[in-house]
Amino acid sequence: MGSLNTKYRTYMIVLFKIVIVTVPIYLLLQEDQFDLTLQLGLLETPVALFTLFIVWFFSFILLVALRWVMIAHILGLALPIKFALYTHMAGVFLSSWLPGSIGGDVWKAYRFGQLRKLSSEKKGPAYLSVFLDRAIGLFALIVWGAVCILWNYDVWNQSDYSILADGLIGLAVLLSLVGLALFITPLTVPIFIAKIITNLRQKTDILNVLFQQLQSIRQNKTGLIYSLLISLIIQAINVFFLMLIAQYVTDLSVPFVAVSAIFAISLIITILSLAPGGLGVGHFMFFVLFEAQGIPNGADIFNVFFVVITLFSAIGIFPYFWPDTPKKEAYLDKNLKG
Repeated sequence: MGSLNTKYRTYMIVLFKIVIVTVPIYLLLQEDQFDLTLQLGLLETPVALFTLFIVWFFSFILLVALRWVMIAHILGLALPIKFALYTHMAGVFLSSWLPGSIGGDVWKAYRFGQLRKLSSEKKGPAYLSVFLDRAIGLFALIVWGAVCILWNYDVWNQSDYSILADGLIGLAVLLSLVGLALFITPLTVPIFIAKIITNLRQKTDILNVLFQQLQSIRQNKTGLIYSLLISLIIQAINVFFLMLIAQYVTDLSVPFVAVSAIFAISLIITILSLAPGGLGVGHFMFFVLFEAQGIPNGADIFNVFFVVITLFSAIGIFPYFWPDTPKKEAYLDKNLKG
C-alpha cells in the first residue's frame, strides 16, 4: 500500500510539472506572444555580443566555484578550485538538461561528499557546503532584487504586481534579520522556539549539521561576508547578461535596475513553482513583469535567455563524463582526503 501511495504521489508531481509548463505556454501562444524567429536569429548574433555571452558564462562558473571553495573552507574542508570548477560545470549541465532544478546540487554534493576521500564525519559538512552555497546565492538574489525595487519603488508601487515587489522586500528584511541572528550576532531565543529548533534538528539531517557547524561559521565571518559579496557580483553580471538579451530582443534601451527586480521576482516564483528549467512559469512572469515596466516581448526575452543558457551549459557534459582515471584518483586522494 505504501509503495502504491509513493507511485501515486510521484505521478501527481510529474503531472503537476507538466501542467505548470504547458498551460502558461499555451496561453501565451494563444495571445500570439512568441516570435520564434528570434531564436533562429541567434545564429547571426554579432561577434561582440556573442563574446560577451562567453565572458559572462565562464565568469559565472568561476565565481560560483570560488564561492563554494570559500564556504567549504569555512566548514573546515579543503576543496581545490580545479575540482570545484569541473564539478560545478557538470552541475550546471545537469540542472539545465535534466528535469527539475536541483540535479546539479545533488551531483555536487555526491562528488564532494560520497567520495571515499572524505572521512565519515566530514561528509555532513560537505553536503552542507553545497546547501549553504545555494542558500547564500539565493539570499543575495533576494536582497539585490529588493534594493532595486526600492530604488524604483514608485513604478512598482503603481503596477498590478506591487504585491510581489512588496513581498520580495519583506522577504529580504526577514532573511537579513534571521542571518544576523544566526550567523553574526547570536541571540537567546525563547524556550518554545528552542524546542521547535530541537525538534527540526532531530528530523532534518542537513539542519542538524548546520547547527553543529554554527560555531565554525561564526568564527569565519570574514569568509561569510566575502561569499556574500561574490554572490552579489554574480547577480550583477547575471542581470547584465539578461539586460543584453532584453535589448537584443526588443531593440530598446532596457534599464538595469528594472531587469534586476524582474529577474529576482521571476526566479523566486519559478523556484517555488518547481517548473523544470523555469519553463512556462518563467515565460509568464517575464511577460507580465516586463510589460509592467513598459517593456514588450517578455516571453520572447525568456525564450532567448533559456536557449542561450541551455546551449552554453552543454559544455558541462565534458567534465560530467570525465572518467575517474588513475591520475584523477591520485589528484583526489591528495586534495580531498578528510
